[in-house]
Amino acid sequence: MEILFYDEVEDWQMSELNLACFDHPYSREQVEERIDKDDRVPDWGGELYAKEGEKLLGCVGVIYPKVRTKEGVRKAAGIRNVCTRPSESGKGVAKHLLERLHDIIEERGVRYSLLLTSAFLIAHNLYMRMGYRDIHKPTVGYKKVEDGSSRVRFEKEKNFDYVHSAYSESVDGLYGLVEREEDFGRAAEVRGVPDNDLLRIAYDENDERIGYIRFAEKRKHLVCDEIAVEKPADLSRIFEALEGETDGRDIVVKFVNPNYRDFLENYGFRLFDDLWEVIMFKDLENDMEESLDRLGVGDRFHVGIYEGY
Repeated sequence: MEILFYDEVEDWQMSELNLACFDHPYSREQVEERIDKDDRVPDWGGELYAKEGEKLLGCVGVIYPKVRTKEGVRKAAGIRNVCTRPSESGKGVAKHLLERLHDIIEERGVRYSLLLTSAFLIAHNLYMRMGYRDIHKPTVGYKKVEDGSSRVRFEKEKNFDYVHSAYSESVDGLYGLVEREEDFGRAAEVRGVPDNDLLRIAYDENDERIGYIRFAEKRKHLVCDEIAVEKPADLSRIFEALEGETDGRDIVVKFVNPNYRDFLENYGFRLFDDLWEVIMFKDLENDMEESLDRLGVGDRFHVGIYEGY
C-alpha cells in the first residue's frame, strides 16, 4: 500500500473514491481551487490517499483552523474526509492514513487535532482507539411557531464584513472553533457549504442593521443554523419577525450559541444535545486533561457554522 499526495493520483481515481464515500465526484482542480481560496488548506493540499495498484483504497484530509483557548488563539488540525472504499473496510486503511497524517501534523508543530464526526459511524471506535475523545455535542433548540409580528425585515445579502463583525461579537467569551477567517465567505463558496444563500441581514424600522440570521424552510419547519445580533435585546425582535413570516409549524435552531442559551429557553425553546454528531479531540503531546481545560470544554465551548468542516 502506497500513501500518496493529491497530485500523485488521477481525477477518475479520486472521483470513484469520493462517489463511494461522499456521493460526489472530485478532482485535483477542486483541491487546487481550495488551496487558492481557503487559507486553512495547506499548500500541499491537505489530502493523503492510500493506493494499491490502480485503485485508491481510502483517503484522509486536514485543514488548519484557528482554535480559541484560554491562552490565546492557536492553529489546530481539523481532520476531515476520512474515507475507505467499501471493499477495503476493516483492513486498516484508515488507521494507516491517520497515523501518517498525525506525523505530518506534528512535523508542522501543531498540537491539537479535532474531528467532526458521528458516533453512529463504525470509524468512531477507531478514533477512540487512536486517542481521540468525545468533547462536545452541538445543542439544538426547537419550539412551536406562535403568532408574531415585528417591524424587523430580512434582506438576502452577502455582506460578509458585517457578518464577521456581528459573529465575532456574539462569541465573545467562548472557546473552541469560534475564530472566523476573514475570507470565510469565499471559502464557503468554493467548498459549497455552508450555503451562503441562506444569509439574511436583519434591519429595524429605521433601516439600521441589528444582526443577521441563516435560515431555510425544511419539511414545513423553519431551520436556523446561525444567528447573531449587535444587542441581545434584538434577539426577540428577530424571532418575532420569523414567526410572523413563516408558514412552518416549528422553529429549529441548530448549533446553539452558548451566549444565547438563556434567551432561547426564556423565549420558549426546548434545548437538547443528545445527538449522534460529535466533536472529538486529541492532544498530540498526550496532555489531554490540561488541554481540555485550555479549550474551555464544557459550557463555553462552541463551533461556528463556518468554522466547522
